[in-house]
Amino acid sequence: MNELALYQLFRNILAASSVMEGRFFIVRQAAAEINMSNMGSVIADVLDGQTIQKKYPCVVMLPPTETSYATDNGYSMMRFDLFFLTLEGRTGDGDVKSPDLETNRSQHTREEDWKDMRECAGGFSSKLKELIRVPPLSQYTCIGGSESYTRMTARGSDGLNGVRLSFDMMLRIDKCTYTEYPAETEIEIPTDLIPHETHKH
Repeated sequence: MNELALYQLFRNILAASSVMEGRFFIVRQAAAEINMSNMGSVIADVLDGQTIQKKYPCVVMLPPTETSYATDNGYSMMRFDLFFLTLEGRTGDGDVKSPDLETNRSQHTREEDWKDMRECAGGFSSKLKELIRVPPLSQYTCIGGSESYTRMTARGSDGLNGVRLSFDMMLRIDKCTYTEYPAETEIEIPTDLIPHETHKH
């Protein structure tokens, strides 16, 4: 199994979500370049050139980081960060959330957005765990360690609230065949493996 299968699994889970409806995007920037102040522009960059009627709510994934084990036991640990985001005060269709009948302003609070997106993130995590507990996925991957849910509020032009879900996954890669170096490939070993003698400079 390789990481591409994991990305597709995430897409398939979110495509089945009645809230996210398959809106899953992978950003180009590294984690250090992303914050809630620029999240709106980051998503705009992701959607550049795409034809899409509805942007939110959506899930945005940062490029994952991977740690391979020095023992070469065939497993890698991959760190995933997914943002579950919704518009503040408005639905993805542009309607006012829970409008006040007199002012037509939204009565849906930021804290309620956090709660809503926490439920979506938790539902995704629960479905992911359910799927990888059984074959064939159980042969290749598992959730490693704990997961965290960080409430966040964007100050970008779109005005986003949401939750950042962070978790680790163990990925078994020893069943993948590396074709870059065929078995018959000969690598020349340097003959001079002994450092030169110490001398004055």
